[in-house]
Amino acid sequence: KFLAFAIASSVAIFTTTAVWCWPEGVVEWKYLAPFLAYAAASCGALSLNFLKVIALALRVTVSQEANELVKPHSFLALVALATYAPLQLALLNSVLTHSPVSYAV
Repeated sequence: KFLAFAIASSVAIFTTTAVWCWPEGVVEWKYLAPFLAYAAASCGALSLNFLKVIALALRVTVSQEANELVKPHSFLALVALATYAPLQLALLNSVLTHSPVSYAV
């Protein structure tokens, strides 16, 4: 189930990001803002999941059961976290800048 969510969300995130990078005026912000918000939320969800993978690998490594930090899934989670976390902030900033929000937490 997570793999399907991760693939579908990644496709949506990178498609939205590609449209977001188009020249100004091609797509109106009022139509793009909901997709940017969805992409930012998906980036946040994926970031938390990949952070949990890294935290669990670190916990197992510190308890000296096995060195999970050198396994491929830990490296993949670290690369994914480094990709999705900054992208979440950039997308969220763009949504809040271009949407008619008067108060946001």
